[in-house]
Amino acid sequence: MNLYIVNFLTIFFFSFLLSAYFFKKKRLLNFSGNNHQKFTSSSQVPLIGGLIVLFAVIFFIPFFNIVTKITFLLILLVGLFSDLKYLNSPRTRLFFQFIIVLLFLIIGNLQLVNTNIFFLDLLLQNYYFSILFTLFCFLIIINGSNFLDGINLLVSGYYLSITLIILILNGKNFIFLDNVSIINIIITLLVLLFFNIFNKLYLGDNGSYSLGFLYSFILVNFYIQNTFVSPFFIILLLWYPGFENLFSIFRRFFNKKSALRPDTRHLHQLIYDYFKNKSFFENKILVNNFPGILIISYNFLIMFFSTYFIQNSKILLLIIFFNILLYCYLYNSLVKK
Repeated sequence: MNLYIVNFLTIFFFSFLLSAYFFKKKRLLNFSGNNHQKFTSSSQVPLIGGLIVLFAVIFFIPFFNIVTKITFLLILLVGLFSDLKYLNSPRTRLFFQFIIVLLFLIIGNLQLVNTNIFFLDLLLQNYYFSILFTLFCFLIIINGSNFLDGINLLVSGYYLSITLIILILNGKNFIFLDNVSIINIIITLLVLLFFNIFNKLYLGDNGSYSLGFLYSFILVNFYIQNTFVSPFFIILLLWYPGFENLFSIFRRFFNKKSALRPDTRHLHQLIYDYFKNKSFFENKILVNNFPGILIISYNFLIMFFSTYFIQNSKILLLIIFFNILLYCYLYNSLVKK
């Protein structure tokens, strides 16, 4: 039997057993009465996405060294304690993320030193600024991923799109992940998507934080190993969770609300509301999953299109601006509706 089929079946049945266990024991469930947790469903669903990704990272993805795996576990634990309501303060969670990622960057000697942006590269020559800048990038994506985790499929599907782009680039002889790691990551995300479609599991904070860390690490490594690639290509791959984070912070600031507290006013939630009220979306599974599929499909097409301009900063920058303008236009239109 093909090794990848064995890996798929192993991860699938592990996910099935884990989901069944937490359903039966009524542990680590999503529903605690908060608006953002019961946005698409009032059902009690286990928040175990990160545990499944952890299982795959430990046993099936050889690309990650021991330091990366330990850091991944620590980031996951911050999210897990948040899901269990032991870490309710967003500031406390951000503080732990700050310390964990900072130590990871220092120990692993991982920092961005070249962006092909002249004024920024001058600053990045300073070691401390370089570390803090890389840390800032990690934290934006980690928490942006959590902000996206409000409707089915969105976070897992978005990172699946990035992984498929990586697989395409691997076929073009870019220096990067080995194919075994890439395909096993794809398998893991497909399993998560399958169970998420039928509300058998949610990522939770543990899953969204850990995936955000994982892909921050993957794409920083990609850029370091392929310095001829425009930095705006990496920004474009991560524009959605990054911009969602920054936009939400400014939106809440201007509305005089806490920038760190969750709400149900993200773009993906407005899109969900829009389709939920359409008569042709009577099937609950369809209405729960269609907005995520729509957003993922758009972003994958944009990512794929951008691979043809992977070294052209001007065109990539135009694509990023187009995405931001489209985001703002849709947000404004849906708020009015």
